[in-house]
Amino acid sequence: LRLKISDVMAEDGAILLRRIVLQNIGGESRSLAFFCYGDWNMSGIRTGNALRFDHARRLLVQSHREAALAIGGDALETFQCGKAGLQWGSNALKDLDDGALCGQDLEIGDVNWAWGFSQYLHSGESTSRTVVFALAPDENAAMSAVQTAIARGFDKYSQERRALDEKTLEPGLKKLRSLGTAELPLDLDLAFKRSLLCLPLLCGNEGVAVAAPEFDPEFISCGGYGYHWPRDGGEYVSGLLDAGYPEYPTKFFDWC
Repeated sequence: LRLKISDVMAEDGAILLRRIVLQNIGGESRSLAFFCYGDWNMSGIRTGNALRFDHARRLLVQSHREAALAIGGDALETFQCGKAGLQWGSNALKDLDDGALCGQDLEIGDVNWAWGFSQYLHSGESTSRTVVFALAPDENAAMSAVQTAIARGFDKYSQERRALDEKTLEPGLKKLRSLGTAELPLDLDLAFKRSLLCLPLLCGNEGVAVAAPEFDPEFISCGGYGYHWPRDGGEYVSGLLDAGYPEYPTKFFDWC
């Protein structure tokens, strides 16, 4: 069995598209199932979350006040809206044990969820499915974003992302050429380009540079790196400055 997962982020909005490709590379036909499990805390709050499956639009929706998540696509054949905690019978993680989901469509409180699909593949056959995750200030906006993304399709977003990434890399590659080091070892070249694509994502439009892409207000799993720390922000915006991106440290120091 070969599994390939490809992710692409939309340029506008908090929208992630994921393409899942399963291929049977064995010599016999196989019945397969793919599942995704989530234990998200909207607004960074574990309690008070609402979770439901919208049957009309076939979307999984989780929300808490001004934070909403919607999930949709042809990868969502089956689902479970559960309550986190192993003592609960609806727990989506426990529901995965038998390789099938019950299809409970409503839960509140400390929730979790799972979704998936099944496919019978002959030797050499493959199947491709797409799922879209969208975050927005309210449920309607999140659901609308998912439906728009599904209508446009994964390939369209992928083409746009490649073009945008090439444009983003131009200043950094130009800087390398000016230093006479345009040719780097492959591992270093990949790390350099990935850094140029990822580090700007930690910088807000107003100039603030967060320490890491996380949010854990109760400090359960981390040290609070989803916030702005001058030490960490100054470290990587100075790196972006050296790489040919002066706009990031300029906004950073203006904000500070």
